[in-house]
This record gives sequence, C-alpha cells and structure tokens, in this order.
Amino acid sequence: MPEEETGYLNGSSLQLTDLPYTAIGQNEVYTPLELAVYAAALANGGYRITPHVVQQVGELKLHFKRYPIAGIDQAALREVQRGMWMACNDPMGTAYSTFHWAHGGVAYAPAGKTGTAETGIKGFDNAVFIGYAPFKHPRIAIAIVVPGGGHGADSTGPIARGMLDRFFPHHAYALSRNITGKR
Repeated sequence: MPEEETGYLNGSSLQLTDLPYTAIGQNEVYTPLELAVYAAALANGGYRITPHVVQQVGELKLHFKRYPIAGIDQAALREVQRGMWMACNDPMGTAYSTFHWAHGGVAYAPAGKTGTAETGIKGFDNAVFIGYAPFKHPRIAIAIVVPGGGHGADSTGPIARGMLDRFFPHHAYALSRNITGKR
C-alpha cells in the first residue's frame, strides 16, 4: 500500500530480558494491514495472503495468492483459533457481550481477539480487535485500531460487530451449528 508503514519489534535483540515482553506482546508495533493479514493467516491454517483493496463488497470474486508460513505447529494453531472463538462466543470472553448481548446474537460465529496497546501516554491506550468469520469456514478477516480508544472490547468490538453485520447481512449460517468451536 502506498505510504503504509512497516511494523517492528523493539525487543529484537534476542536478549533473555526481552522474553517476558515478547510473551505478552510488549515492544511490538504492527499496522492495521499487518494485523489483518495476521488474522487471515490464523483463520486459514497458517498461510499468508496478499491483501487486496476493493471499493465495495458484493459478488466480487478475488483469487488470493497463499504463502505458507514456515514452522507453524498445527495443534498450537488450533488452540489459538479456539481461544479466538472463545473470546467472541464464550460468556467469559472479552468480546462476548459485543457479539451476543448487543442487539441479539449473531449467526456468523466470529473468532477474534481484543487488545489494549499501551502507548506510554497515561490515559491514551490504543484499542485493538482482530478477527475473522465465520469460525468454521472463514470468509473475512478484519483488524481495527482506535487510537486512544482504551480497552479493545470497548471501542473496537462494536466497530467489528458493525463491519461483520454489514458483511453478513442475511447470512444463512445457523448459530447452533457453528457455536461449538470445533473445526
């Protein structure tokens, strides 16, 4: 993308002291586009795709080039996918209220992860949500970042819900068949 920045890892010195920060995602910077590509790779079993920019959603048929990401442990990937499903569909999940309490439940069974990216400026944390839907047969991956938005579920969750509701306005997926969290 023109003028798209590239993310980076501050803790890339490979020092043991960087490990705790890396484990919780500190000192990492990603663009929304990089996060969307990441969400798509989680959704499709570990393949990076080349993103496309479209003017509208409709009966558009896109063919994406897929590049396998080396070293993906499929069992670990399934656990990450299950955790993302739980974040949106389990009553203890951080995005559960977004997808199941607000305006009724959704039929497209999303998977996602809310996040709060600390900026170092008191009271100005960035809200983040990445996700995909439907869980069993993903058709869309999204990433939302709201600068100064606070906790991820507070501001980016409703935006994600609106985007997915618009993408799946009359989607025929039965909630009862997609809610199990099993692929």
